[in-house]
Amino acid sequence: MTAAAAIGRIAEALEGGQPLDPEDARAVLDGIRAGSVDQALGLSRTRERNEIIRRGIARFLKNESAPADRFEQLLTRYASGAWLRGERELSECPRRNVDKIEECLWRVLKLRDRCLTARQIRRILDI
Repeated sequence: MTAAAAIGRIAEALEGGQPLDPEDARAVLDGIRAGSVDQALGLSRTRERNEIIRRGIARFLKNESAPADRFEQLLTRYASGAWLRGERELSECPRRNVDKIEECLWRVLKLRDRCLTARQIRRILDI
């Protein structure tokens, strides 16, 4: 049984208002107890994503007059291009993207497959 299959079963049960299989319920409870509440709710992934955005902008877009707007533009373009053409299925960032802004974009989308607006990015940057 894969983790994805277990998560799918749990989601279906919850969506349908059905009780969880005892084994699935135990796995969920163990996962919550083993980690923090942040991890259980996915907040640690959000914090990691935000840190990747901060570092990526500091490294690659430091000379931009509107870095949040530029990052949004690059993320949207990447998400509708290479990401959709198969990079989302990869378990590691493509070698050609390493040490480039595309590595940050790949990592951001890998953590949360969703684009952010410039406003959200400005909030992450605290500007």
